[in-house]
Amino acid sequence: MKKLLVICVLLNIQYSYGVHKPDYFFQMIPETIRVEQLYAQPLIFLLHNFISPQEVNHVKKIVQPRLCRSLIGENQESSYRTSSSTELPYNEDTIIKMIAQRAAKMVGYPASHVELQVVRYQKEQQYKQHWDYYPDDIVKRVGSQRIYTFFVYLSDVPDSAQGGTYFPKLKLTIQPQKYTAAVWRNVNAAQKTDEYTLHAGLPLKTGEKWGMNIWIHDKPYTFTS
Repeated sequence: MKKLLVICVLLNIQYSYGVHKPDYFFQMIPETIRVEQLYAQPLIFLLHNFISPQEVNHVKKIVQPRLCRSLIGENQESSYRTSSSTELPYNEDTIIKMIAQRAAKMVGYPASHVELQVVRYQKEQQYKQHWDYYPDDIVKRVGSQRIYTFFVYLSDVPDSAQGGTYFPKLKLTIQPQKYTAAVWRNVNAAQKTDEYTLHAGLPLKTGEKWGMNIWIHDKPYTFTS
């Protein structure tokens, strides 16, 4: 059995019996994963070795025939977001479910709270500045909020190709490193959406960038194909 490194950040409330409390950040991280904190408020960190080479190959293989133009808003194409993407149910297969469970467990939720999307960026494609959290009208329609983002890099992108994840309010750029997940919390300790999580997928100058969005909702997420 793998040893677990348990990191707890307690925000004035108690955690008990494995039930997630909204103001409690709890991670159970396998020792094979290296944690690198980039920012404290908002909480942003990297999980190196979050995903294995075999898992990366599997994800790419199953989504290749499903990729289509990424959409924004009410399912509209826009020059604001020019990548290709597809969504997956968390229980698509054993490997996908394992990845979803790994992320959800680290922040104290079951895999049923996971929303998954795989994205591919090619030359000059980008996703301009945006937030991952939902505005109030979408929260009412969907019935939940995206509390955490795990953006898992499924490919390396050299500095010369740009294509990083840029947080303009923090002046922070994360350059994609294969097998690494960039993780941030979309709401603050008061459960208010955090505008400092504004970010962008910068234009890619050459090659491809692959990533996997793992959004953790505060309530079970219903997948719709």
